[in-house]
Amino acid sequence: MQNELFRIAKSILDRGFLMSLGTQDSGGIWVSDIVYVNDNGLNLYWISEEASRHSTAILYNKEVAATITITDAPGQPLEGLQISGQAYKIEGEVRPITAKYADKQKMQAPSGRDGILAPGQSWYYLKPSKVEIIYEKLFGTAKQSFGT
Repeated sequence: MQNELFRIAKSILDRGFLMSLGTQDSGGIWVSDIVYVNDNGLNLYWISEEASRHSTAILYNKEVAATITITDAPGQPLEGLQISGQAYKIEGEVRPITAKYADKQKMQAPSGRDGILAPGQSWYYLKPSKVEIIYEKLFGTAKQSFGT
């Protein structure tokens, strides 16, 4: 069953576009919507301004939560993920992910050693520790969960 849940979670991540990321800093809880890409291990990557609240909150507290929802029409079976884990700032470019991110954002992929980070931006990633799946087609309204 764990392999099937992993496959479903990967499918949802691959088809998704926007992640709502929950962080917490000294000012409290904050949620930001972020365009993400994922790898085969369910890790999520994004580019953010280093000065944004969610980016500085990650330096304060690495524990984060995220949601990704695929369902976009009334009557359509619900599909989505709720994820908890730790987020990290990455120094420099993330070569294997850059082209995937550029494609998702409809940007021209960088050539050679060039990256897509603008001044003041960094890559970040979320390493999930727990994933809850909402997948009405197979499980009705019962959430399925697994640890990574």
